[in-house]
Amino acid sequence: MNSNYASWKLLQTDITKHIRDNFGMKSELSSISINEEAECKIHDALTHEDRNAIVRSYARKTFVGQAIYVRFKMSNLLLTDLDIRNLRLVGEGVKFTATSQAIKFSSSHDFEITLKIVPEEEGEMKLTKIEWDLFEKFRCEVIFNQMESLRDFEKIFKFKVLERSADLDVSLSLNRDMSLPLIFNESASGRLIIKPSLPIKNVFVICSYSHIFGFQTKALDNLQDLYLDLNLRATKIGDLNVKFLVRYEVADA
Repeated sequence: MNSNYASWKLLQTDITKHIRDNFGMKSELSSISINEEAECKIHDALTHEDRNAIVRSYARKTFVGQAIYVRFKMSNLLLTDLDIRNLRLVGEGVKFTATSQAIKFSSSHDFEITLKIVPEEEGEMKLTKIEWDLFEKFRCEVIFNQMESLRDFEKIFKFKVLERSADLDVSLSLNRDMSLPLIFNESASGRLIIKPSLPIKNVFVICSYSHIFGFQTKALDNLQDLYLDLNLRATKIGDLNVKFLVRYEVADA
């Protein structure tokens, strides 16, 4: 759930205003679409009940080539460890590529895993099940519409796939071990690296903690090597959930 005072809707509003006011752009880049507003509501929900209510009433949209991630919690109620291979999402309606995973599942344990599926063409897509091989001998599956607990959430698994967009692989690296806590007023430097799946343009980045990273909104000028150098200073005490929002347009082919 959203644990940061800076909501995704607020970040979207601030960055689009910055684009309009400082760059004079009047396009989809400088305004929030209905789909983007709905996604913000989902990710800004303060409780699971609020999020579920939004999802139930909203048909989600995605793009050709843009990954869909679904997180599952699995429980091994048996008294033996499980060897699971080729664990993946399965869909219907459009061509897709699903990433398979393998896990060692300890006896009487819960396990959270995030699965990835990528639509390869436009159309109506529905996620139908997860499947896996058990001990390399048995094919197992969980079909979503046969699960009583998921019947009220049918729209969660339906997507309208639109024309191809650019998916981003974004990583943050700092010059220190981030598994260790920062000391108040400690400084560090780092880099936010953006790797698009397609050429992009008009790239802007906004940060939810401008006083920690020294900026709120920046335009990236070098589109051949997309990165943003960061200078961090720990000016707040406590556990912080820092958000970066990247807004961009797909470059013409």
